[in-house]
Amino acid sequence: MRLRPKRGDAHYSLGATWFDLQESAAAIKELRLAISMNPANAAAHQLLAHVLAQQNNLAEAQNEITLALRLRPSAQIHLDLGVVEAQQGNWEDATSHFRRAIVVDPGLAAAHMMLGIALRRQADHKGALSNFELRRNSIRTMLTCNTTLGGS
Repeated sequence: MRLRPKRGDAHYSLGATWFDLQESAAAIKELRLAISMNPANAAAHQLLAHVLAQQNNLAEAQNEITLALRLRPSAQIHLDLGVVEAQQGNWEDATSHFRRAIVVDPGLAAAHMMLGIALRRQADHKGALSNFELRRNSIRTMLTCNTTLGGS
């Protein structure tokens, strides 16, 4: 497939599709091209971090997700960075990012779950239980809202 060289978004889309197809090498190639054309593409940095983390290239994944966070701070990116920190055994840094994700989006159930795991790994069982409860309640609320609004 031939793309116009100035279209980094096309390379991002190709990278995302290769990622969906579990073709890591092709995804990495396209995402790096997208980033070379637009270094401010936070989504490309974030997705590249996911692919690299799946390949257990955690140091490079951390660099990419840190860039994404600088470019577009969000609860999801804090959560992603926390996961990469946790994968490296950096539980205190992971905890910090999970807490930041929750501050930005208190309803982000995955952040509560990951914070609970991180706290449990640091022997803070009371804090872990509290966050697991918050996650459960957040999911219940989401399911109730979905049912009330006619969702499946």
